[in-house]
Amino acid sequence: MRYPFIILVLLSISLNLSAGKYVVTWMDTLDNSGDDDAYAIAVDPDGYLYVTGMSYINSNYWALTLKYSPSGSIVWADTFVCGAFDGFMGITVDESEFIYTTGSAYIGTDIDCITVKYDSTGTIIWVDTLDLGGDEYGYGIATDKTGDVYVTGYTFDGSNYDCFTVRYDSDGNTVWVDTIDNGRDDTSHDIVTDGLGHVYITGSLSTGSNIYFYTVKYDTSGELLWSDSPTSAGQGVAYGIAIDVNGNVYVTGYLYRSGESDYLTIKYSPDGNILHVDTLDNASTEEAKGIFIDMQGNIYLTGRTYIQNWDYLTVKYDTMWNIVWMDTIDMGSDDEAEGVVVDLLGNVFVTGRSYIGSNKDYLTVKYSKFVDAGIISITSPDTGYTDSSYTPTILVKNNSYEDTLNIDIACYVDSAGIHVYTDLKSVFSLTPGDSTGIVFDPWNTPSQPNDYTLRFSLLTTDMDPENDTLSKPLYVREATGIFYNDSNFKLHPPSLCRPGSVITYYINKKAPYTLLIIGVDGRLIKRIKGNGKGSHRLILPELPTGIYFIKLLQAGNSMDARFILVKQ
Repeated sequence: MRYPFIILVLLSISLNLSAGKYVVTWMDTLDNSGDDDAYAIAVDPDGYLYVTGMSYINSNYWALTLKYSPSGSIVWADTFVCGAFDGFMGITVDESEFIYTTGSAYIGTDIDCITVKYDSTGTIIWVDTLDLGGDEYGYGIATDKTGDVYVTGYTFDGSNYDCFTVRYDSDGNTVWVDTIDNGRDDTSHDIVTDGLGHVYITGSLSTGSNIYFYTVKYDTSGELLWSDSPTSAGQGVAYGIAIDVNGNVYVTGYLYRSGESDYLTIKYSPDGNILHVDTLDNASTEEAKGIFIDMQGNIYLTGRTYIQNWDYLTVKYDTMWNIVWMDTIDMGSDDEAEGVVVDLLGNVFVTGRSYIGSNKDYLTVKYSKFVDAGIISITSPDTGYTDSSYTPTILVKNNSYEDTLNIDIACYVDSAGIHVYTDLKSVFSLTPGDSTGIVFDPWNTPSQPNDYTLRFSLLTTDMDPENDTLSKPLYVREATGIFYNDSNFKLHPPSLCRPGSVITYYINKKAPYTLLIIGVDGRLIKRIKGNGKGSHRLILPELPTGIYFIKLLQAGNSMDARFILVKQ
């Protein structure tokens, strides 16, 4: 059923550039005037996002599913009701972009598990209810490569909770159902499949006064292959499960200890051997709810942390379990994240709920990798000389988190708002964190002194426009130095130079040459070797104030000139 929503809000977030690695590119809250709780999230290969949960509408809870475009616009929203207290807790999308949700509804005299299949337009394809004789709560849902659907959750018979898992074919027909009863309370909260058709579920197992993570592996026919409840890891409840490209399984949730809780994540081999145990203590109380593994093996966790109130807490680990990024979101009151996914471009999406005003609202956030190139400095001098050439130079840097960039940069010399010089240069494959100098074509300065503005602009779109432009005054002054000119060379050093000043020289013959800078005491300061006919430029290095000599040598010919260098 489609329902006219009261409030749909898309917030454009000013980028928090201090995050360094990821920035929030959009954030959306949904408020239907009552409580709205998002519990699960999925993303398709095209970057469309799906969020599901429940919404209090017309004095009843309805299951509510949203589809977002990659830019954060809502494509469609569907409310589903087949009884009372309907709500979805799990969502997934297959390679054909069919969407599957699972949850529960009060039907007749008890609660049943509800599973729904949608097409990409939000049209319902089939609905199934599962009633095992007690109250059934659907929590996790997954698909395999054949299009079959797997749902897990728990059933309550009036005395104990037991895990259940059901397999459907793509048309919604039940293939098999399995329940697990270890004698006390057993719950299952999430499910995943591997490329071989194996099924993994995770949740909790109670041994009386204690409760522990509980993870199970099934084969394709529903036969239990192994189960594990690692009591040595401590008491806790698992809520999320994921699998990497090598078939290793990761479960996450929270660990109880000393009156608080911490994120607890366990990595298993496909055979059920524990490969790694990780806890995250943010100096407060933390509860992990969702997990995602990307194609590179990076691990993403989300949940909540208590810092004066509950806040979203999302963490990224590399394959060696180093934390490479962490972010919290605080909308002012309690904010509790439930699920996390990553699209093929590396964008991270988190959903859950936020207490805004007097009610809870859906809160969905998109993070994108920080992409930025910036101009660090203008390295060419601020003074040029008449009837000579001036070469603009700058230093640019790739400030991005992971992206290698191609950068286009424009250079302008302006006189009273009119461009008297323009040039465009490109930098290719500049890796993150690296910088490079850029030399533009020389500008032939006018014959009369004047004041100009030298300006540079990056033409490549990025996330921080504040460092994309840089300018400074450029003064063209009368050339008062001596011209040195013969049939072999032309040399024109200004009479007064500074470190960074440019001395232009011209070689008439195409042959190897040498340029020497010599101190007044005869000491060799710098030697430059070149080859070629044409105009060349020398940028003076940092030198003490004093008199210096230039000597040009080529094929037995030479020219000498002198200049005075001052610091100010």
